[in-house]
Amino acid sequence: MAVSIRQLAAATGLSVATVSHALRQSGRMAARTRRKVLRAAERLGYRANRPLAKALALARKPPEYRETLAVITEYARDEEPEWQREMTRLVEQYATRLGFKVEVHALTTGRRVAHERLGRVLFQRGVRGLIVLPRLRRRVARLLLDWDKFAAVELGRSLSLPTGLHKVDRPVYYEMLEVLHHLKRAGYQRVGLAVHPAESAYRKQCYTAAWLAAHAGLGERRRRPQVGLEGVLWRWQRGEFGRWMREYRPDVLLVQELRELLQWLTEEGWRVPEDVSVFAMSRRDPWFDGFNKDARGLAEACVDMVAQLLERNELGLPARPRVWMVQDELMAGHSLRLPLKRGGVGTQSSKP
Repeated sequence: MAVSIRQLAAATGLSVATVSHALRQSGRMAARTRRKVLRAAERLGYRANRPLAKALALARKPPEYRETLAVITEYARDEEPEWQREMTRLVEQYATRLGFKVEVHALTTGRRVAHERLGRVLFQRGVRGLIVLPRLRRRVARLLLDWDKFAAVELGRSLSLPTGLHKVDRPVYYEMLEVLHHLKRAGYQRVGLAVHPAESAYRKQCYTAAWLAAHAGLGERRRRPQVGLEGVLWRWQRGEFGRWMREYRPDVLLVQELRELLQWLTEEGWRVPEDVSVFAMSRRDPWFDGFNKDARGLAEACVDMVAQLLERNELGLPARPRVWMVQDELMAGHSLRLPLKRGGVGTQSSKP
């Protein structure tokens, strides 16, 4: 077991602060005291946590300018969606605390010449670190830069080219598998999946994949003939939704986009949760049960990863891209008629 600074302080009869200063060779103290701490550290096998020590040292003093990062967005500032505005703000806030300056560059076109021009501008300004926000406007999203000049991290998985960037993402597939398991435990029998096709495509059909995987594990006696495919809403139209609800009659809906679907439920005469329960995979209204996306955690992970790449001078497309996952937080609301049991999925919190 690793020896802590507190244990070292107890062994030497000195304060934690004195031991800490002695180990870091900082502060004013008698040479005899410093030697006493270092000998005890060697005798007890103390090993410093270098990353933690560095982080604490940075936190204790005002950050010095390190370098400039660029956030690459798809929407211009005057038309950006709320999620992009929030993510940009959180990236800027955290990066500034670490000593980085942040520039936001909107690349609204798919034309190669515009991408190459942006790459030249970034290189001439000395910008090496890039954070790429999701690019959702085009079915095949491309970012055509000279990647050998940059250390880049992609938020999510929207890019078709290049495919080899480091990534920060949410573990949506695994979270959905857990949710489906605990919905079954709670007593739900007919689980319907209603996810907007654009979101489904962005997530590489992981919602449907998890839904099918969960149903395939039910066993032959409980499995529907087509492994439950009739429980997936494929076409995002009100008329199709109404027919699907009347035919399949789900007792709970797994949804990603709440606003439009809730309007359809109301127009079709379905009450939540009396007639049908709703679980939101991306929850924005505290009345609903579902997952809260950890936007701050995602933003900070993007900055931390690109800072690590820059520190190691790891520019260019990596041979083995890394993926950091930031788990969502399960929040209890009032949209499930049969609530999930405590200690089920992820980190469960009560309604704020």
